[in-house]
Amino acid sequence: LEPPIVTFTGDSGNFTGTENLDEFFLSGTASGEGLGGDDIFELSGSATGVGGDGNDSIRSAGSSVADGGTGEDTLTATENATVAGGDGNDNLSASDTGLAQGNAGNDSLSGTDQATLSGGEGNDTLGGRDQSVLSGGIGDDSFFAANTSAAFGDEGNDFISAEDSSTADGGAGDDSIILRDSAQAIGGEGNDSITGFSSATDTGGLQVDAGVGDDTLKLRGEYLGRAGTGNDLGRAAEDATIRGG
Repeated sequence: LEPPIVTFTGDSGNFTGTENLDEFFLSGTASGEGLGGDDIFELSGSATGVGGDGNDSIRSAGSSVADGGTGEDTLTATENATVAGGDGNDNLSASDTGLAQGNAGNDSLSGTDQATLSGGEGNDTLGGRDQSVLSGGIGDDSFFAANTSAAFGDEGNDFISAEDSSTADGGAGDDSIILRDSAQAIGGEGNDSITGFSSATDTGGLQVDAGVGDDTLKLRGEYLGRAGTGNDLGRAAEDATIRGG
């Protein structure tokens, strides 16, 4: 027989689960720890939750804080909440100024409405829109930034796609950056490839800085490119300009 599901509910106090599947519905200042099992958390207020071992599912709202622990966890943060994946290949999402941190593992993170995403160590995939901020951390990460969001590759050979007035910073590593619809970029340190396509409504002044390294710039439309330091290659078309470092 399957062991019974233990349910914990409260707005104060500390709750410790079992080695099996537990459910936590916590608010106020309550805290819960799942231990083993694929646990379920619903957090609000200033509650805190730790999933422990297992593939946990955690929804965190308000100013609550959650850590998935070890396992392939699914975590959601809204309304200023903070969630962290812990060890494992986790799936995290954040909205309404929520914060999601992947930490160790090859994590998948998504964010909207001024969310903050941090991949941590591992080869992560991050997608953000509506003024979100994306940081890859260590690893070869992939980014998709839209609607005036900002993507920071940090360490590693990253891929960044930025559009709709977003910005991209490749950081250290040999990065590949694609820009559309008024997006701008800094290549950073490394041998980077930056391709930019401006839209018909752009009026000029879009900036691309290749940074340090042997970079390749391919710009079309209302872009002003700067080659930077290194043996760079550049190709400009349709009003784009590339200047030497």
